Amino acid sequence: MILGTLKRLSHRLGVSPQPKLQRLSDDLVHAQVVLCLCISLLLASFIAAFVTACKRRNKSSLTLADLSPYMRALMFFIAPTRVAWPAHYVRAARKATISRSKQIVIDLNDLFGDICAGKIELRQPDDLVDLLRGELRVDGWRFLVQVDSVHCRHVQRWLFAESVKVQRIDAGAALRPEQPHVWTLQLDSVPPYLLESCLVRNLSFRYACFLEFTTVSMNLTPWSLAWILSSVPFCPHRHKSRCMLSGPSTTPLFATLHATLEVLARANAKISATHKMSANKMSADARTSTNKPDSGTKTVHAVTNISAAHASTLLAQRDRLHSDTSLRTSYIARYGIECWRERRLIMAWEAALLRAGMLERWSVELRG
Repeated sequence: MILGTLKRLSHRLGVSPQPKLQRLSDDLVHAQVVLCLCISLLLASFIAAFVTACKRRNKSSLTLADLSPYMRALMFFIAPTRVAWPAHYVRAARKATISRSKQIVIDLNDLFGDICAGKIELRQPDDLVDLLRGELRVDGWRFLVQVDSVHCRHVQRWLFAESVKVQRIDAGAALRPEQPHVWTLQLDSVPPYLLESCLVRNLSFRYACFLEFTTVSMNLTPWSLAWILSSVPFCPHRHKSRCMLSGPSTTPLFATLHATLEVLARANAKISATHKMSANKMSADARTSTNKPDSGTKTVHAVTNISAAHASTLLAQRDRLHSDTSLRTSYIARYGIECWRERRLIMAWEAALLRAGMLERWSVELRG
């Protein structure tokens, strides 16, 4: 109507209406576009506010009865030592209940920290085997272990520091007598660059000896979640340096059975060469004597996977650390109760890794 009136008026005055009508039409289109945008923004704001309100209402309306399925499943694996659960477990329960994911995600650092602080405790160490395999399920809830980026960076810094650090380790301290005239050399705490010299020094004058060492399964990819979980027993922990003489060790993370046997072969060659030089310096009477010196070289008599036996030994030591009153009292008095809890947890963790096939324990029997 407005446009028609303008047309008639402009016709009477003899003025062309086209420019003014065009400008008016453009203004109307612009106003319509602005109006549509405003309506769209208001509608989007209303929808966002409605969704947020629904989420808040759902979260605030959750009761203990709603969280009870999650908490019942969680209590199958761990149990609180106090009246209330730590706050992060309650938050995880709310998140899982709202998302209906049927997953119980346990943070590795939270688990170790809460157990060492005495806030929670493991129900059964055997459950760690299924947890590490990703096969632990309770009432339809699946348990998963989570490792954050902070922990991964911590492991990376530790590995780098160990690789550039010059270590001075008395390799002979790793020897222990199993039986009379039979010794076992533990290699886990011996750095790779000292392994050959350690073998040369300790095998030269012993007729029979066992080498024991731990390796990560060849099926695990370095820096995968399973590999990170397998590195836990060997990484530095808050109390580990105080209660373990050997301390953290990177050797098991990169050792293999084949590489260790190759180092043993090189050490044997050096031992043989040393004994030949000693024999050449002997007097003629000594060389013709019937009591000839031992050649010093060792033959691999057997290579055995002792993962199951070593896991049983670790669990027995863990139980003894708890059930033996005198041992428990002296250990706590010397290192503290948090160190005692951490030590028992690391033993159970390493035993579970061995039983899950993520770690392997080897024994090499040598005879002269």
